Amino acid sequence: MEQQYDVIDSDGLLFLWQQILSRFVVKEEGKGLSTNDLTDELLQKIQNAGDSSFNGNYDSLTNRPQVNGIVLTGNKTLADLGITEAITNAIENVNQISYEVKESFDDLPLTGTIGVFYLVPGKGNGNNNYDEYIWNAEGSKYELIGSIQKQIDLSEYVKHADIKPITNEEILSIINSVTG
Repeated sequence: MEQQYDVIDSDGLLFLWQQILSRFVVKEEGKGLSTNDLTDELLQKIQNAGDSSFNGNYDSLTNRPQVNGIVLTGNKTLADLGITEAITNAIENVNQISYEVKESFDDLPLTGTIGVFYLVPGKGNGNNNYDEYIWNAEGSKYELIGSIQKQIDLSEYVKHADIKPITNEEILSIINSVTG
């Protein structure tokens, strides 16, 4: 039997909203909470917080994110962050890009060539299915960068027939299991 996926439709959403409204008090303007559940110690701590709270400015944060050791503030460009230089360095030795089809991974040369995509038959379906490798000179190894697959298998995707709205009774059961 295929798996079914339960969803909530508009009728179920209306019923759920009605159940939520029936279980909670609606806020009235000018009224506060009826009890103070804070301990005296916690209440005093909050009242004494003073200017120790965050002022909302990014620059006042500590441990801000960094890229290449540069703190991210203001409008940084890729060049400011060193990314442009990194890309330039990565492709500076590539004069042209080409590809070579190989029978298997074992047929790849011991040392690859920069700028060559090596296509090795993959494990997918169809007649146009390859794993793409490039040579990483820095690591002296091949890096898998992607796969080409002509036929896509959609058999694991959810189908319309697999989806059914949950009933009001199921919604009540869920609510009651949470609220007791």
